[in-house]
Amino acid sequence: MAEKFAKPYVDALFEIAGSAAAVEALLPGLDTFTSAVKTGEDFRQLLGDPKVSRNAKNAILTELGRRAGLPDIGCRLLMVLHANKRILAIGAVVDAIRERLDTDRNIIKARVESAVPLSDEVRQKLTAILSNKTGADVRLEATVKPEVLGGLVVKIGSEVYDTSVALRLEKVRQSLLSVS
Repeated sequence: MAEKFAKPYVDALFEIAGSAAAVEALLPGLDTFTSAVKTGEDFRQLLGDPKVSRNAKNAILTELGRRAGLPDIGCRLLMVLHANKRILAIGAVVDAIRERLDTDRNIIKARVESAVPLSDEVRQKLTAILSNKTGADVRLEATVKPEVLGGLVVKIGSEVYDTSVALRLEKVRQSLLSVS
C-alpha cells in the first residue's frame, strides 16, 4: 500500500494529465529519476543544502527530469514535490501512481513466496488460477524464500493462501505437542 501523503499528488497528476495513458507514459522517466535519487548521495546533499537557491534546485530538477525523459508535466511534479519537501520520497509517489493505474484497470497484486524461483509456466498457470478466483487481472510479485521449504505462500490484499511445507510441518509439530 502506498504512503498516504502521495495520494493528493497522484490525484492531481491524473487530473492534470487527463488520462491514465498520459500518466503511464511518465513512469519510465520517473523510474529513471527515482533511481538517480536513490543512488546519488551528492544529489540528495545538494537538495538539502540551504546555500543552493530554490531556483537553482528547480533548474537542476528540470534538467535531470529532461535527461530522464520526462515531459513538462513530469518536471512540474518534481518541482512540486521539492517545494513540499517530498522529493526524496519520489519512490513512494511512483508506487502510488502504479497502484492507482492498477486500481483503475482492475488489476490486483498477488505476492507469491516460494522456495525456488517460479518457472514461466508456473507463473502463467498461477496467474490464470488467481485471475479466475478473484475476477480481476493479476500481477504476480514473486520472491524466493528458502524457509518456505516447498509449496507456495500467496498473499492478495489481506488474504493469505499458505500451501507451504513449512506450514504443514508447523501443524504437525503443534499436533504432536498437543498430544503430549
